[in-house]
Amino acid sequence: MRGVSCSLKDDLKYLENNAKISTNELFNGGCKKFSDGTGCWVFSQEWSQNVSKVAGSLEGHCRESSADMVFMFLAAALLLVTAGLAFLRKRKGY
Repeated sequence: MRGVSCSLKDDLKYLENNAKISTNELFNGGCKKFSDGTGCWVFSQEWSQNVSKVAGSLEGHCRESSADMVFMFLAAALLLVTAGLAFLRKRKGY
């Protein structure tokens, strides 16, 4: 997720960001290497000729991954706080 903005734009200055989104396996549904190249899930669908549907799918997966990352961070913070409080409670002895 580092260095990726979850918006695909047609401007040339966003070309690197668009390439990162389309080649990231978290966003494109995973890729598999074949003898004639690499195939990714989002580009192998029957609607893959429709650019707006592919862009919508990639942006949706990117936003979903961003939300998942935030919730994992919050869960880890909650775990650390709970462990700290349990340690302090155990140290007091009552």
